Order: sequence, then C-alpha cells, then structure tokens
Amino acid sequence: MSSEQKVDVTLQVWKCKNGHGLGIVRQTGNKAAQLMLYRNAIDVESQNPVEVDVIAVIESAVDIRCGICGEMRTWAPNQAAFERLMAHYKKSSHADTGKTSSAGLQRTQRKSENSIQIVN
Repeated sequence: MSSEQKVDVTLQVWKCKNGHGLGIVRQTGNKAAQLMLYRNAIDVESQNPVEVDVIAVIESAVDIRCGICGEMRTWAPNQAAFERLMAHYKKSSHADTGKTSSAGLQRTQRKSENSIQIVN
C-alpha cells in the first residue's frame, strides 16, 4: 500500500450489558469487523482512564465474560469477516489437499463456534 492511499477504519468500544468495556470493534474499509479483546474489562465512565492491553484480535464466534460484573456476551463476526475467513480457509485447504467442499467449510465453522470460549 502506498503512503497516499487512505484506509478507512472505524473503532467502537464493545461493552457488556452493564457498560464495561471488553474490547474495541475495528471495522476496516473491506467492512470486516474484528474484536480487539482487552486483557481486563474496564470501566469506560471512570474519571481515571487506565491503559489497556489488547490480548487478541478475534474474527470467530466466542463467549466473553466481563471481569468486572461477570456478565457474558457473545462476539460473532459480521458477514464480511466470515466471508474473508472462509476465503482464506478455502485458499489454504486447496493448497494442502487440492480440493475442499463447502459443506466441510460450514461444518468446521459450526464446530469452532461451539468450542471456543474466552473468559476475561
């Protein structure tokens, strides 16, 4: 990418139902949303802002527990992120085996949605 090209990025705090910040949702020019997950939940309305560590960039479905109040929230990728992930998976599968069925892609996605859990 040249230094003259503009990249549009939208950032939004992703919160539990009680308003504690769990991470930042980053949506780039290709419309794929990613969750940049904080190591520890934060009180976004605090008068003393704290530094945060981002421990992961998440593009698949996960359940996340707020470290302050214990509430659970599920992150699920938007359609653009899912399509980008499947295109990448399809490319790497073709390189490894020479062929991949779409049913195999869907089965893999469902399995990962049910088995991944991140607890803050």
